Amino acid sequence: MLYLFTNDSYGLPFIRQAVAWQRQTRLPITIVLSGKSGAAVDTGVLRRCRRQARQHFRNLWRSWTWGLPINVVLDVNHTGFAHQIPESAVGIICGFNQIFPADLIERFRELVNFHPSLLPLYRGPVPSRWCLRNHETQTGYTLHRVTTAIDAGELLYQEIVSITANDTDKTLDAKIATAAAPTMTLFLEHLRSGKPWQKKLVDARACYRVPVDYVSFPGREPA
Repeated sequence: MLYLFTNDSYGLPFIRQAVAWQRQTRLPITIVLSGKSGAAVDTGVLRRCRRQARQHFRNLWRSWTWGLPINVVLDVNHTGFAHQIPESAVGIICGFNQIFPADLIERFRELVNFHPSLLPLYRGPVPSRWCLRNHETQTGYTLHRVTTAIDAGELLYQEIVSITANDTDKTLDAKIATAAAPTMTLFLEHLRSGKPWQKKLVDARACYRVPVDYVSFPGREPA
């Protein structure tokens, strides 16, 4: 079982790849969307969240998911969610705005993330925005294993993506996701075949002008 933790922006190229891979292999895939909010976790809130998300993603489902099951999760830290994950499952994260706790990470045979920067630099939730603010001319993506430390797991694969003068954080994220999505299929085929994974890593410090470690959302910079 594959769980694709994603959204309707950065995640779209990954959803397309997942649909194509599922149609070819017939292996089960569940798309997981975040229903994160400031409300308490209770049945009523979860029900309302799911209704709203289903309405919002209705056209997305029809266009991209071809009937793949979709789960809307308000809080991945809730123990009830972890218990739904079979221990042999594979999880891929691409644009999911929740932090995974240790007990959930341990449920997965493999849990990896496609981060939109060349780690270990530009860790955090909106790296493309900071790359543009720092006038970087190139960035990229990193496939890495997920740990409880943010964007700090083992690096598995990286590629460089150019930044143009007309890029916004949204267009840059889209370019990065489009470049990264085929690597997801390569990773899934690696798991299915059992063949060794071929790492490809980039020297982030040679690519970036400003060696940023971690920065959160704008306005939340450390003092």
